[in-house]
Amino acid sequence: MKFGISAFLILLALVSCNKKLPKEEIEAFKKEIQQRKIRKISEQDFMLEAQRRSGALLRELDSLGVKADDNKALEQLGEKYDASLQWLLPGQTGEEEVNEIMEAYIYSEEQGANLPQNLQVLENRNFLLTQPVLIDSAGIKVLKGFWKAEFSRKAMALVL
Repeated sequence: MKFGISAFLILLALVSCNKKLPKEEIEAFKKEIQQRKIRKISEQDFMLEAQRRSGALLRELDSLGVKADDNKALEQLGEKYDASLQWLLPGQTGEEEVNEIMEAYIYSEEQGANLPQNLQVLENRNFLLTQPVLIDSAGIKVLKGFWKAEFSRKAMALVL
């Protein structure tokens, strides 16, 4: 915001001194001021962006066949999607919120229910994605673990 005001004042000073700016510079100033405007981003916009990112991340994890111990690939995907990405095993997490999700997955698995991905807003307003991974053991699907990704609201705001 301060830069936009500064740019406007410089432009005003140069014009008032009867110095003509090239048309390209004037357009560049206008474009910079336009980019610096404050925009209101709705909660729906954030959720749609989180859904888009989570879907793309999960597709890429699946298509690349990324393994839980492939730290380099996990780091690269995390950077690409502005997310912290982890592989968690049942009972491994210490975070209360993630433990509750894991317990819900285990309960759903015991009940024979479908285990969908889960996207929710955390207390810090970031987005948490969890995706269970099942293995087929003698015709029975068993929860192997799940992917956990946390998407930063601030990083999403910069691209919206």
